[in-house]
Formats: sequence, C-alpha cells, structure tokens
Amino acid sequence: MPARKTKAASSASASELSQQIIEAAAPLFAAHGVEGLSIREISRRAGVSVPALYYHFASKEDLYRKVFAYKIEKTISIIDRDIRNITDLHQRFSAMIESYFNLFTRDKVLYLLVQRDITNAVVNQDIQLSRQQFNHFMQLIDDIVSQILGSDKDPQMSFSIGALILGYCEMTTINHDLYGPRARDFLDECRASLISAANRLLGI
Repeated sequence: MPARKTKAASSASASELSQQIIEAAAPLFAAHGVEGLSIREISRRAGVSVPALYYHFASKEDLYRKVFAYKIEKTISIIDRDIRNITDLHQRFSAMIESYFNLFTRDKVLYLLVQRDITNAVVNQDIQLSRQQFNHFMQLIDDIVSQILGSDKDPQMSFSIGALILGYCEMTTINHDLYGPRARDFLDECRASLISAANRLLGI
C-alpha cells in the first residue's frame, strides 16, 4: 500500500512539472517562435534542468505542440463554458462573439501563437496547429446561425461572420496600445461595435 501511494504521488508530481514547463514555455514560444528559442532558455525559465525537460518532452518541437494544444483546448473550454447555459439564440450568439473577442484581445500569448502558426503554415506549407480551434469556432457560428435563420440561411453567412470577428480582434489588438489611458474604453467600444456589426450582418 505505501508503495502505491508513493507512485501516485510521483505521477501527480510529474504531471504538475509538465504543466509548469508548458506554462513557462508558452510566452517564450509566442515571443520567439520555435527556431528563435533554445531548450536551455526554456528550462531556465521553467526552473528545471535540461534533462528533466527532455524527460517530459521528446524535443523542442514536441513541447511546442503540447503548448499549442494546451492553449487551444483551454480556449475552446472557455468559449463553451461562457455560452453553455444561454438558451436564447440571440444572446448566445452575442455571448460567443464576446467570449472570443475577450480571449484574443486580452491573451497576447494566445494571439501571438496563433499568428505564428498561421504564418508558419503559409510559409512552410506546414500543418496548421490552430485548425482545431478554427473549426470549432466556425462550427459554433454555423450552429447558431443555422438555428436563427433556418431555411433562409446564406451558405456564406457563417464565413462572413467569422471573418468579421477575426478581423475585429486583429485590428483591436494592433491598435490597442495606441490608446494609452483609454485602452480599456477602446476595448469596450470595439467589443460593443463588433457585436452590433455581427448582429446587423445576421439581420437581427
């Protein structure tokens, strides 16, 4: 019995250490990418030795994929949580947009990781790691739009709304720092404007 307890404690510790490394590596990958970052720098930031890091992750690229998966799964979980108990379709639509906007304008690590992922996919013809998140996001939009519009749904409507949301998040993030003391007000104004524009596009 004591041996099992020690093993369980060891597993929990290993899991916690893996999470510690992932959380330390996320902002580093966001700022420097994979190529611009060394394993030694990651281990130093995470407070672990290089051998300990390699014990949990096969390579720097493996760690990057795990970091990305963690951020993507967390994002999807937050959006799902924010709209889960909303039954009114119009309110659900607005809450989904607000949740996505808040995530991508407040979490710069997430924003930069996705930007790097898209650039890497285009330049190097590599797999787009954020595809899961994008597909989930578009499916959410399509489900809500389909229920609101019914048979009157335009096949391009979901794509247009998705593009509008992504564009607003991009422009808001780019311009946010220019507003200094008014930065918070600027975010609030952009969020309200985005929800209004999406509702008009949907005709509600």
